[in-house]
Amino acid sequence: MNAVIIRNPISGSPQRQFTFARAVQAFENAGWQVEVWVTQRQGHERPLAARAVRDGWLTIGGGRRRLHRSEGGWDASC
Repeated sequence: MNAVIIRNPISGSPQRQFTFARAVQAFENAGWQVEVWVTQRQGHERPLAARAVRDGWLTIGGGRRRLHRSEGGWDASC
């Protein structure tokens, strides 16, 4: 399985960055191929997510303690 995680490099404390790295590792340990795409500016997550979905990746993004999946319709508080 393939997943793209879209990440804002400016957002988050060092603890959140550590938690993020652990989440990526958990996906990889479960057999997922994971790519992390980093936003370059405000609103950049939308074209990145569109590209990922178009290319057949499960796309995951988050912010403000929320996790969003851009295809399949779920949105869950973290």
